[in-house]
Amino acid sequence: MWVIFAFLSAIFAAFATIFIKLGLKNVGSNFTPIIISIGAMSIIALVFITVINGFKRIVGYWNLTDKTTILYMILGGAVMMLSIIFYFTALKYGQANKVAVIDRLSLAFVAALAVFILGERISPLAGIGIVMMIGGALLVTMK
Repeated sequence: MWVIFAFLSAIFAAFATIFIKLGLKNVGSNFTPIIISIGAMSIIALVFITVINGFKRIVGYWNLTDKTTILYMILGGAVMMLSIIFYFTALKYGQANKVAVIDRLSLAFVAALAVFILGERISPLAGIGIVMMIGGALLVTMK
């Protein structure tokens, strides 16, 4: 099931890149995250309300009293917003196909951080895939 959500995430991220590139023509890249955040928060609020009202049993799984959990969520949101600001700035001045490819190198960074911070293991085959992603990004961004 998670694979479906992962593909949906990738598809929506691709559309977001194109729509944002079109929207950045007349707006500063530093102002854009505010507009996007309002849209994103609207969707999150609708989903949250639906989940709370429709599936009250799910709420019991959320332990938001743990200060570490809240801290990690706040840090995650702050870092994600910085990523969005840098992404929009790059998108304003660069080609969408090249900016998106470089941005997706975050996959390789996630793999490295997962090994060093979370203690996850990467199989040799996955390691080859990561190296190929990096090589592919280099090929796409070369002139």
